[in-house]
Amino acid sequence: MLTQKILTISAMVAFPINSEGYGVEMQVNADLIKAEREKRAWSQEHLAAAAGVGLRTIQRVESSGIASKETAQALAAVFECQVQHLVMKSQEQPVTPFWRRPYSIVASMAAILLSVLLMATRAHAGEIMLDITLTLSSHDAKVFKLITKEGQQAEASVDNQIKIVLIPTAEGNDRILLTAEIYGFKEGVYSLLSKPKVLTREGVDAKIQLAMADGSEVDINIRPTRVWRTAVDSR
Repeated sequence: MLTQKILTISAMVAFPINSEGYGVEMQVNADLIKAEREKRAWSQEHLAAAAGVGLRTIQRVESSGIASKETAQALAAVFECQVQHLVMKSQEQPVTPFWRRPYSIVASMAAILLSVLLMATRAHAGEIMLDITLTLSSHDAKVFKLITKEGQQAEASVDNQIKIVLIPTAEGNDRILLTAEIYGFKEGVYSLLSKPKVLTREGVDAKIQLAMADGSEVDINIRPTRVWRTAVDSR
């Protein structure tokens, strides 16, 4: 009996967060801020206290030149100048780092990554499972579970009574064509009785009925299902 393995992939995206929280940031002149501080003979701790921000914020501003609008305003007040004096001339407009842009961009990237991972770990192996119920009379049913590749034969039989040969072929997204050959047993050999073709959908029973020479009827139910395998199965 086939056991399908379902591989669940969860994607988690990390967003950098600093002590100032999320907000619009701007590129400031780190060298100028450092020069203004040193001109006053202040330490980074002193400047942080005077501006009302954390020490790590001052260290970040002087090392990267990126500051929130609130931090830039606080530094301008301490240095008694306009905010524009501290902003880099080539980037006077506030800039938003890519990780703080609308979440729709990051969400789209995560969805694409998830799709790629799913396709890489779960692929159709070109096989079809056939659940067959073969009823020779109202109280005599035989059940078979077969797996075969698309376009290749699968066979089920009840000794000295009937045999069915099936060839499944995928037709579109969820449709499967079943080409059958049904044989009856007579005088020691199987003889071809019928060659029906049935188009059905994946997971839906296809029904074939056949009247035998002795007046009895044969009911055949076939449920085709594509076989999916994970990367683990294919090893």
